[in-house]
Amino acid sequence: MSLPFFFTRPFFLLLWLPLAAAARLLLRSPAVRHRRAVILRLLAVALVVLALGGPELRRPEPSSARIYLADLSDSVTPAVRDAMVAWLRHELELVAGDERHLAAIVAFGSQAVVERPLLPANRMSWLGFQSRPDTGGTDLSSALALAAALVPEDRPARLVLISDGIETTGSALLTAAELKRRAIPVDVLPLPATMGEETGISALRIPSSARRGETLWATISVWHSGPPTRLPLRVELDGAEIFSRTLEVLPGQNSIRIPLTFAEPGLVSVRATIISAQDTLTENNRAETAVLVGDQPRVLIASATPSGGGAGDGGKTALARVLPARGISADFVSPLELPGQVSDYAPYAAVVLDNLPAYLLSNAQLEALQQFVTRLGGGLVVLGGPNSFGPGGYFGTPLEDVLPVYSETPERVYAPSLTLLLLLDQSGSMGAVVGEGATKSKLEIAQQAALGAIALLNPADLVGVLAFESTPAWVVPLQRAENQSLIARQISRLQSGGGTAIAPALEEAIRVMESVTSAVKHVILLTDGQAEGDVFTAQVNRLRQAGATLSTVAVGQDADRELLQKLAAAGAGRYYYAGDPNEVPRIFVAETATVTQELRVNREFTPREVRAAPFIRSLIPTGELPPLGGYTITTPKPDATVYYTVPPGGEPLLAEGRFGLGKSIVFTSGLAGSWGESWRRWPLLGEFLAQLILAALPASTGSGLNLRLNLEGDRAILTLEALNPDGTYRHFLTPTATLLAPDGRALQETLTETGPGLYQATFPASAPGRYLAHVTVGEERAVAVAVQPYSAEYRHTSPNLSLLFELTAITGGRLLTFSDSAWNVPDPGVTGSLLLYPVVLALAACLYLADLSVRYLTPAARARLLRLLASIATPAARAFARLLAGLAGLLPGRDSPTGRTQPGLGGLKPDEMASPYREQEEDPTATLLRQRLTELGRHPASRWRVTDLPPENWQDSSSPNREAPAAGGDGDRAARLYLARRRRRKQGF
Repeated sequence: MSLPFFFTRPFFLLLWLPLAAAARLLLRSPAVRHRRAVILRLLAVALVVLALGGPELRRPEPSSARIYLADLSDSVTPAVRDAMVAWLRHELELVAGDERHLAAIVAFGSQAVVERPLLPANRMSWLGFQSRPDTGGTDLSSALALAAALVPEDRPARLVLISDGIETTGSALLTAAELKRRAIPVDVLPLPATMGEETGISALRIPSSARRGETLWATISVWHSGPPTRLPLRVELDGAEIFSRTLEVLPGQNSIRIPLTFAEPGLVSVRATIISAQDTLTENNRAETAVLVGDQPRVLIASATPSGGGAGDGGKTALARVLPARGISADFVSPLELPGQVSDYAPYAAVVLDNLPAYLLSNAQLEALQQFVTRLGGGLVVLGGPNSFGPGGYFGTPLEDVLPVYSETPERVYAPSLTLLLLLDQSGSMGAVVGEGATKSKLEIAQQAALGAIALLNPADLVGVLAFESTPAWVVPLQRAENQSLIARQISRLQSGGGTAIAPALEEAIRVMESVTSAVKHVILLTDGQAEGDVFTAQVNRLRQAGATLSTVAVGQDADRELLQKLAAAGAGRYYYAGDPNEVPRIFVAETATVTQELRVNREFTPREVRAAPFIRSLIPTGELPPLGGYTITTPKPDATVYYTVPPGGEPLLAEGRFGLGKSIVFTSGLAGSWGESWRRWPLLGEFLAQLILAALPASTGSGLNLRLNLEGDRAILTLEALNPDGTYRHFLTPTATLLAPDGRALQETLTETGPGLYQATFPASAPGRYLAHVTVGEERAVAVAVQPYSAEYRHTSPNLSLLFELTAITGGRLLTFSDSAWNVPDPGVTGSLLLYPVVLALAACLYLADLSVRYLTPAARARLLRLLASIATPAARAFARLLAGLAGLLPGRDSPTGRTQPGLGGLKPDEMASPYREQEEDPTATLLRQRLTELGRHPASRWRVTDLPPENWQDSSSPNREAPAAGGDGDRAARLYLARRRRRKQGF
């Protein structure tokens, strides 16, 4: 509970502490005689200290103020506006006869103006709105700020917001936080939605940039507030109609998606229009945007066979025919022609790998592809086949890092038992150190590769390592792969020396494979030299009869690559060529991963769509794809977007992912052989492949300046991303931006770096129309465009009640209806104050006068003074004088430590002065006085009589054995006067 008074300078009240200490010392000192006077003076000083503290009395403020905020925007219909005028007039009439209550009216739309100043209700009549603010928007924030500026300082006030809450500019919640700090409540009267049947286009969404020939999906959102109906919709590109349809429109939000193909580069305007005869507003019946169409991009397509073996000749022919028609120039290369440096990919917007095994690429080529996606922002499309993904050795490579799938089986796929036999060449040539600055020999690299391959095996799998030169020798006898440390120590004992004899090693491998019963048997042969010229056909056939397969790895330029390739083909395995021996570990890991998991599935299936792909639906509205004859098993990454899967297991068929600055798209089936037989007869094959490539293309290429322009409310936010050719960020630039507004104004601003390579600027953009942004960085240019079709005032037809509720919750206001009155809300209790220090000082002065009267006036004089004051004072003053009389003459006093009361000074009877300190000892002063009066009474000339003296113990005159002095005798009066004067002289007054 708050006190009715407060102090403006409370620190002065600390002076009461030394004053209390002084009072304690004075009242207990035996030298103090006039104890009543001391108490009065101490009280006077205490009141002076109280006055220094600035006491003020809180007083309730009977008057208050109401500031009404009236929404006159276009979302408020004329009928609702008339009801608002009638309610406001009634509000002013409620307080028309009371000048203590003030009222003001603020009218607002996209601006706020004072319609009626803050005056008493009877000072100025109000018949209706005379102000005409811009009604094309609603700025609640500026209206609240203007109303808060009208709030008076000397009385409570409340803001009364009359609106539908459809805010198009500013932030009312930020202003509400300031109103809360100032303790200004906001009451809200929500306006109803009475537009009736209304139809409009709320959004036209389409990417802001495209490539020439690219097909994009445009999403048109149509809202309708009436009953179901059929309405015509028309779409135009640069004024030419390209789409027209009658829509079945239901109440609420309706959406339609249509494909748009941009055949020519440049800035293309897209406009959607819907026609409704029942509309009350026509401004929201159209929506417009713009798309910046780029020029012809370049794409690099790599295939295992120059003729397009992955996609088949039909696939390559289709790409060669379709891509130029889509504005894309394509370069077809072999795996060896793929660049090994990321800078060589700068001319290309995307790279396509068509059934290309990773083991045909060097580490430098794989790392360059990875950096092309992550740092240059390029697009990557991987078309599958029997030699891609897991079977193609993608596992664990830099290429797999930028794919949306893992090149291995999911955990649910059964992995059969395996026997893996490694035949490693340990001839003298394997001891050579390879590469500039290298420290490892080819044999040491082979040892590392063997360890990496064995690490992929299950503990129950069987593994053996057979080293050969002129004769074979078991380095790791056939055993389970569970003891990895022992196997590693055995492999590390390999020593180079001798010639190269492959036949004895194969003979020993055949003997071992014939003795085991594993479901999968596989042999990997690695050599860097020429064989002795033996014919191995019979041996490979016997190996196949034992149920084993054979893969070969040729290391270096001196290897018999032709022979090893024939052996791998005869052994139903894979042939690898490692021109750089450092690629051998990756080859071994990829080969082992392929063997341990059966990743190829040869069965016919129909792709299942799990998520609509915009680049496919623009070509095939139903999303149905022809059947395929097989696929490669992969596992989707957690952040991948999977569009099509293989039923019933759900393995990914078409997936997309973003990595660094670029993205990649994979298709895990193939178009060659039996897998793509039906697809090669599909008329839309070329269009399908072109859509995959177009979807992977980055938003912009070339200069490294990526510009975006977003319209948010009444602001245009321009964002520039600046990159170097190698994908690194460009810092400390000073980009200059120019924004062309719809009214022709050119706004210029320097962009500020807000993040690594990210520059931003904000412009005002409240007017509807097209906004064109142009950014210059030295000689480089970038352009972006955005369109504001109409004001946000026309985008909604229902009140924003959540915003209005939050305003009341933040500021402590309440919700009103047209049957309520804003004057019925109780106002805060105390807003004014009354200064009390003059009254306190007057009381202190009176106490000081009482103190003087006690010290220097006789009781008779004090009585005459009181009679004089009573005769000239008002009844209130007489009551105050009686109070002073009680304080000055009726206070109990203690003139000695014993507490005995002195007669004749206080006017109190002895029985009224009982004291807890009463004792039997005679007061020394009284004894001396008695002696002097006795001497005077014995003098012959004295007029004093001994009989007039008080008795021996007059202090206890209530005793029945004592005789009281004669009342009114001269001796009694003389004794009292003498005693009083003597005491005053002794006390120094």
